[in-house]
Amino acid sequence: MTLDRYLYFCDHPVGAGAKKQLRRWRTVNTVFLVLMPIAFLFSALAGQQTASGLFVFFTLVFAYKLFCQRKAANSKQYKKIRQAQTTEDWIRTASFSDVIRLRDANSESVYHYGDFRTFSEADGCFYLWRDADLVVRLPRDCFTVGSAEDFPAFIREKMAEAGAEASQ
Repeated sequence: MTLDRYLYFCDHPVGAGAKKQLRRWRTVNTVFLVLMPIAFLFSALAGQQTASGLFVFFTLVFAYKLFCQRKAANSKQYKKIRQAQTTEDWIRTASFSDVIRLRDANSESVYHYGDFRTFSEADGCFYLWRDADLVVRLPRDCFTVGSAEDFPAFIREKMAEAGAEASQ
């Protein structure tokens, strides 16, 4: 997984908890956006250096939060993950046989087809939903065995055999 793909996944969360966290982050930034004109008006009306300094301070904090903080934090997390791995590239694999195995350099997760409730497609990815917060995202362009075109029929058949709903 490249840094660009990791940052894309961070900026496009999947699952109720992750989406709630992103909404909270956006709300905080909206509050800063609302405070900016108020600080400007205060500084203009007061005509003091202190008020003008507050306006400049809020402007810089908002610009940092909006443009730098999230990407910097996610890039730092990506670097930590990469340092912990023993391989040169971050390769995450998913294999589908009698169970679903998800592997990367240091871990493996095994799921049964019946563990997932629904399957969906959106934004160039396939999604296997276990619940509102646990979802497996499989990019369409990462298939090395089989094809992305055949995958929906395959996974729906496997999930149907296991008794799960395979929605569109």
